[in-house]
Formats: sequence, C-alpha cells, structure tokens
Amino acid sequence: MRQEVYQTSSESFNYYACCKDLTLIKQLDETSWLREVDATALQASVQNLDHAFQNFFRRVKQGEKPGYPKFKGKHSRKCKQQVN
Repeated sequence: MRQEVYQTSSESFNYYACCKDLTLIKQLDETSWLREVDATALQASVQNLDHAFQNFFRRVKQGEKPGYPKFKGKHSRKCKQQVN
C-alpha cells in the first residue's frame, strides 16, 4: 500500500494514515477475520511497520546501505530449528 501511494502521488503513507486505513479494511467482508484479532496487536504491527520505514529512510538520507523493510512471517526459514 505504501509503495502504491508513493508511486502514484509521491506522498508518504504514515502511521496515522495506516491506522485509518486499517479500520476501513476491517469493515470489508473479505477481511472480516481481522475483527477477531486484538486491536492493540494490529496497531502494534502497524507501528512496527512505521518504525521500519522510518529507519529505512533515515539510512537512505545518511548514505548507508538502507535494507528495504521485509515481512518476517512466523514460519520463516531462519527461525526453523532442525530436529535430529
């Protein structure tokens, strides 16, 4: 969503816009399962996403290697432990 907004209008999609959009998304029939999740957990994930983008743009401005934010799911390969 952030990428689409930036590409179309060259504006940033900040935390407050994400929270406002989250309430609209929760009202849709396709995403009704989001109503079952605790609201504070959803807001915390949006806040973590905002911090990741702030850190990304801070690194870009300082000329460091930025490292675009990535989604790290519960079943990431790095988290799996091998059982012998």
